[in-house]
This record gives sequence, C-alpha cells and structure tokens, in this order.
Amino acid sequence: MSISAKIGCAAQTLNEWVKKAEIDSGHRTGIPTEMAERLKALERENRDLR
Repeated sequence: MSISAKIGCAAQTLNEWVKKAEIDSGHRTGIPTEMAERLKALERENRDLR
C-alpha cells in the first residue's frame, strides 16, 4: 500500500501489475500477456469472419 501511494495508483492495481509480471516471467501459473492478447485477437477475427 505504501508503494502504491507513492506512485499514485490503487493498491489493487499495483497488485494486478505484480501478478501479471510474475506470470509473464514464469514465476506464477497463468496465461502470459502476449498469449492472452493473441487469443483475444484471434477471437475477434473469428467473430468478424462469422
């Protein structure tokens, strides 16, 4: 909380950033940001093609 106050964001926002960084670096399980963005783009393209 002290760090989030120093950088001017909500503690929850900072927590989400840390989680994403841990997933992207392989220290936490989950879908990496790059893969999630690619999946989202493919789903959008699929919707457009239908």
